[in-house]
Amino acid sequence: MTKWVHDDVLVLEKNTEYFDKKPEVDGIEYRIIPEELTAMAEFESGTLDAIGLPMTEFERFTTTDKWKKILWSR
Repeated sequence: MTKWVHDDVLVLEKNTEYFDKKPEVDGIEYRIIPEELTAMAEFESGTLDAIGLPMTEFERFTTTDKWKKILWSR
């Protein structure tokens, strides 16, 4: 962890000394966005790579060609 600002951001950096398979990414930045509408707007504008899909947006995302092809669930 290289940076943590409470209620704002968490930045993780790859560990080049890890003994097993080397990471395929240099790092990950988690932005904390408590407002669902703000997170949705940022995702749709391309500033976020992933979000938790709010149930209020489920139908729109699962029926729109642009979004339904990139959805995945756990």
